[in-house]
Amino acid sequence: MSLTATDKGGTEFAITPENTYIGRCYKILDMGTQTSTGMFGTKEQHKVMISWELFGEDDNGNPIIMEDGRPFSVTQWYTVSLHEKSKLRADLEAWRGKKFTEDELAGFDLSKVLGQYCMIQVVHDESGKYANVNSIMAYKGKDKPEPVNPNVVFDIDNPDMEIFNALSDNMKTKITAAPEWKGSKTEAAKPSQPVKEDVVITDINEEEPINLDDIPF
Repeated sequence: MSLTATDKGGTEFAITPENTYIGRCYKILDMGTQTSTGMFGTKEQHKVMISWELFGEDDNGNPIIMEDGRPFSVTQWYTVSLHEKSKLRADLEAWRGKKFTEDELAGFDLSKVLGQYCMIQVVHDESGKYANVNSIMAYKGKDKPEPVNPNVVFDIDNPDMEIFNALSDNMKTKITAAPEWKGSKTEAAKPSQPVKEDVVITDINEEEPINLDDIPF
């Protein structure tokens, strides 16, 4: 199976090979409220995009890397919710290796996962064009691969325009379409402005998010 796919514009890009990797979270993008359509109709939900850089070896013990020597990466979109049926809660608990307590469910600062390691199983979709996160598990190894990509957090309510301008046109379009973008202080945002690393998630039944800075991931 070829590991190269072509997008509609004809640009070729390398697809992450199927394997189980050590993953390090290096990017968290607050996408704001996004509209999605599925079998249950159209929904507007607050979304966040999490990306991991991946470290692994093939069957011959060779490192799985891109042609330029950098690690492959994989991305997962989540609805920002800690509801008991949410995908985000399930993956975070698998990542932590333990369930959330009732106090933790009151609110969790998602930026705490930035720089954290886990085990990630990557699989391809039926077309073979896309690599997806199949499962996430706690990483219990003592040796952690050295980071390659810089850590990035984007907060739509307090946008760092240097980070925003480095995103793809497709990502920029999605972010600027969110209603939160219209209310953000984009004119005041400067490249040197520090990123507000406090994307807080709460159970959907909570009225107000609570940022518990002292809880461990």
